[in-house]
Amino acid sequence: MKKLLCTLFLAVIAISMAPNSSALEDPDPKGSLIGSAMIGPKFIFGIHSHINICLDPSIMLDYVITDNLGPGHLAAGAGLGVYYFSKIQLDFGDIQKKLGLYLTPRVYYGLNITDKLEAHAGVSMGAGLVRNQVYYTNGTTKFDHPYSFKFSIGPLLGVRYYIKKELGLTAEIQTHDFAPIIGVGVSYFL
Repeated sequence: MKKLLCTLFLAVIAISMAPNSSALEDPDPKGSLIGSAMIGPKFIFGIHSHINICLDPSIMLDYVITDNLGPGHLAAGAGLGVYYFSKIQLDFGDIQKKLGLYLTPRVYYGLNITDKLEAHAGVSMGAGLVRNQVYYTNGTTKFDHPYSFKFSIGPLLGVRYYIKKELGLTAEIQTHDFAPIIGVGVSYFL
């Protein structure tokens, strides 16, 4: 928890010290809805301690709660995502399959660095159902865990570049188990 708070504290300080940040008008006024679609790599610890990568698509909806919190704005929202992973571990003769469906509530503080670039830092949580199956290559089941509920929490850092008033490119880094570690996508202001 100390690492999380330290990371968030340093991110907010770095963002707030950006040149001219307090003099800029906030293009994300109170009451704005921001919808995003992102995709990025998910790193999965597989069978026999192998680390594997799969692509993880997700959609998010954020609501700007207030736009007068210092020079920036406070937003809260949630994301919904799914991932599927299948890999053959030839050295052990196993086939692993993972399926996950998750919800990621989040809250962040955003600051407009320029009139086209916004940076944000906050906390993202993940809650979801995960199924893990491992088969021998001959097709017999080694183990099949039913869907289990998991929860995680971690810091969120991101940037959004405004192409037009209602359209932006978004990149985010998250460290909990559900969302992609590095996600990129598009945002649309509703």
